[in-house]
Amino acid sequence: MRLSFFTVHYHSDMRAFVDEKEIGKMPVSCEVTEGDHLITIKHLTNFRWKKIQFRIKVYKHMDITAKFNPFWGTVKVYVDGERVHYSKK
Repeated sequence: MRLSFFTVHYHSDMRAFVDEKEIGKMPVSCEVTEGDHLITIKHLTNFRWKKIQFRIKVYKHMDITAKFNPFWGTVKVYVDGERVHYSKK
């Protein structure tokens, strides 16, 4: 199964991790086995790293999108278009 991580071009540095292994700077994709996985997205805000973690059950190719608003300091995470996480500063 393939996980694809996306963000829009003006976002700060955002990095994707699957099961605590760094995949790379978004946009990036990787192959994973079917089943439960821990997803971590780290983003750089005000020169400090922050992270969001959530678990997903992978059963098909999935698109994970992180939308960062630097003005409000918020991050919204979507899996296949459905919001799964919201984080404030």
